[in-house]
Amino acid sequence: MRLKEPLPVLRTQMPASVESETFFARSDGIRESVTHVKFTLVLTLCVVVLMLFLRLHNVSAMVIPSLELPLSLVRTFAVM
Repeated sequence: MRLKEPLPVLRTQMPASVESETFFARSDGIRESVTHVKFTLVLTLCVVVLMLFLRLHNVSAMVIPSLELPLSLVRTFAVM
Protein backbone atom coordinates (compact mmCIF):
# COMPACT_ATOMS: atom_id res chain seq x y z
CA MET A 1 0.00 0.00 0.00
CA ARG A 2 2.94 2.34 0.43
CA LEU A 3 3.37 2.58 -3.31
CA LYS A 4 -0.27 3.29 -4.06
CA GLU A 5 -0.70 6.14 -1.56
CA PRO A 6 1.71 8.75 -3.05
CA LEU A 7 0.77 8.07 -6.69
CA PRO A 8 -2.06 10.65 -6.93
CA VAL A 9 0.25 13.35 -5.54
CA LEU A 10 3.01 12.40 -7.96
CA ARG A 11 0.58 12.43 -10.90
CA THR A 12 -0.36 16.03 -10.17
CA GLN A 13 3.32 17.01 -10.27
CA MET A 14 4.03 15.28 -13.59
CA PRO A 15 3.59 16.97 -16.94
CA ALA A 16 0.28 16.33 -18.69
CA SER A 17 1.98 14.30 -21.42
CA VAL A 18 3.24 11.71 -18.90
CA GLU A 19 0.92 8.92 -17.82
CA SER A 20 1.58 6.52 -14.97
CA GLU A 21 -0.12 3.28 -14.06
CA THR A 22 0.50 0.45 -11.66
CA PHE A 23 1.31 -2.34 -14.06
CA PHE A 24 1.55 -5.21 -11.65
CA ALA A 25 1.35 -5.09 -7.84
CA ARG A 26 2.25 -8.28 -6.03
CA SER A 27 1.84 -6.88 -2.53
CA ASP A 28 -1.76 -8.08 -2.16
CA GLY A 29 -0.83 -11.65 -3.07
CA ILE A 30 2.16 -11.59 -0.74
CA ARG A 31 0.05 -10.30 2.16
CA GLU A 32 -2.52 -13.03 1.54
CA SER A 33 0.19 -15.70 1.47
CA VAL A 34 1.67 -14.46 4.74
CA THR A 35 -1.80 -14.57 6.31
CA HIS A 36 -2.22 -18.18 5.20
CA VAL A 37 1.19 -19.11 6.59
CA LYS A 38 0.35 -17.53 9.96
CA PHE A 39 -2.95 -19.40 10.11
CA THR A 40 -1.27 -22.70 9.24
CA LEU A 41 1.41 -22.15 11.87
CA VAL A 42 -1.15 -21.45 14.62
CA LEU A 43 -3.27 -24.42 13.54
CA THR A 44 -0.24 -26.69 13.57
CA LEU A 45 0.77 -25.56 17.05
CA CYS A 46 -2.77 -26.24 18.30
CA VAL A 47 -2.76 -29.74 16.81
CA VAL A 48 0.65 -30.51 18.32
CA VAL A 49 -0.49 -29.35 21.76
CA LEU A 50 -3.64 -31.47 21.43
CA MET A 51 -1.58 -34.52 20.46
CA LEU A 52 0.71 -33.92 23.44
CA PHE A 53 -2.29 -33.84 25.74
CA LEU A 54 -3.75 -37.00 24.24
CA ARG A 55 -0.41 -38.76 24.57
CA LEU A 56 0.54 -37.59 28.07
CA HIS A 57 -2.95 -37.45 29.67
CA ASN A 58 -1.60 -34.87 32.08
CA VAL A 59 -1.94 -31.12 31.79
CA SER A 60 1.00 -30.29 34.03
CA ALA A 61 3.34 -32.52 32.01
CA MET A 62 2.12 -30.87 28.82
CA VAL A 63 2.76 -27.26 29.86
CA ILE A 64 6.54 -27.15 29.39
CA PRO A 65 6.59 -28.73 25.90
CA SER A 66 3.65 -26.54 24.87
CA LEU A 67 5.49 -23.39 25.91
CA GLU A 68 8.70 -24.56 24.29
CA LEU A 69 7.15 -24.96 20.83
CA PRO A 70 6.62 -21.24 20.07
CA LEU A 71 9.90 -20.33 21.76
CA SER A 72 11.84 -22.76 19.60
CA LEU A 73 10.25 -21.26 16.48
CA VAL A 74 11.20 -17.75 17.55
CA ARG A 75 14.77 -18.85 18.28
CA THR A 76 15.01 -20.59 14.91
CA PHE A 77 13.94 -17.47 13.03
CA ALA A 78 16.24 -15.32 15.16
CA VAL A 79 19.23 -17.44 14.16
CA MET A 80 18.30 -17.17 10.48
